[in-house]
Amino acid sequence: GNPTAHISVSPATGFLPMNVFLSAAGSTTPEGTITSYVWNFGDGTTGEGMNVSHFYSSKKVENIRLTVTNSAGKKATAHYV
Repeated sequence: GNPTAHISVSPATGFLPMNVFLSAAGSTTPEGTITSYVWNFGDGTTGEGMNVSHFYSSKKVENIRLTVTNSAGKKATAHYV
């Protein structure tokens, strides 16, 4: 089956500029393991890893996209808007 991507953001609110911590630890897969976590931070930059930190300078913290891929090659995407 397909994995499920999940994004948690901390802090969820605040005044920019600030560092925001993003976690995909809530993502699950019914088969195999999740082998890839790819982030699109919504400001033209990207990152990889289950847990990442990103500095938001002036743009709002929105339009974050996470794509997870499991060991069977199946993908799932989550959005944080």
